[in-house]
Amino acid sequence: MVYDTDLEQAEKLMLQAAAETERVLEDSPPRFRILDFGDRGIKVQLRIWIKDVERGVNNVQTKVRFKIWKLFKEHNISFPYPQRDLHLKSPANLNVMLNNDEDNLPDKES
Repeated sequence: MVYDTDLEQAEKLMLQAAAETERVLEDSPPRFRILDFGDRGIKVQLRIWIKDVERGVNNVQTKVRFKIWKLFKEHNISFPYPQRDLHLKSPANLNVMLNNDEDNLPDKES
């Protein structure tokens, strides 16, 4: 999760996604945990218990994650993506192109 995410709403939506998924046990409620504050965002975990492990786990995980994805999109909660800050020690010789307009390209002879 990104740092400006409303964690309480994210928790509510993740628990809702689990509760709405077939095979997730109702009498052992899902658990939401904040695991870490990382450089890319907040790492959270949703733990669920299912009725019939012998039918597979990955398919249930996929269904829950898909529901989380849809609910987050509906409520404008974004997923973090890698970002990097670049600090230049000597930017004096740095040429910056702001567009791909061929008329603005430097001459090849220079």
